[in-house]
Amino acid sequence: MRKTILSAAALLCVATSGGLATAGEAYAAEARPAAAAASNPAVLQKISELILAPMGDFQAARKARVWAKKGIDWSSDGCSWAPDKPYGFNFLPSCQRHDFGYRNLKKQQAFNEARKKRVDAIFAKDMYAVCDKYSNPKRGFCKTQASYYYAAVRKAG
Repeated sequence: MRKTILSAAALLCVATSGGLATAGEAYAAEARPAAAAASNPAVLQKISELILAPMGDFQAARKARVWAKKGIDWSSDGCSWAPDKPYGFNFLPSCQRHDFGYRNLKKQQAFNEARKKRVDAIFAKDMYAVCDKYSNPKRGFCKTQASYYYAAVRKAG
């Protein structure tokens, strides 16, 4: 119900503005109640770009702390309670991007179930990319570990 109202509100904003909203504005409008003000549509757009960027580009931006002065949060606790490198599989960059997505979308008041699913799916994709560097049977074992990490974030966030 809330999502329907928010989507309708976003559509109304576009219709009454005389033009199309930018991706950042539409992304922000969908995520918040009408009464909440957008933190910064440009920052939200940059967050979206970084969540979807190739891992190498994301890690370079993380190292440079891109847009930190504009409010982007680069903090991370790695893979939280789980090992960063289970059985030698380096899932740390995947966990860092996952933390980035959750923390920054929440900070921008743009975190919802659809975005949680998207960030979680990218987390799984990132881990599977790590696994794809190995040949079988090690690749299969790595993907099993990745699926455990993915299941944990889907259940517990």
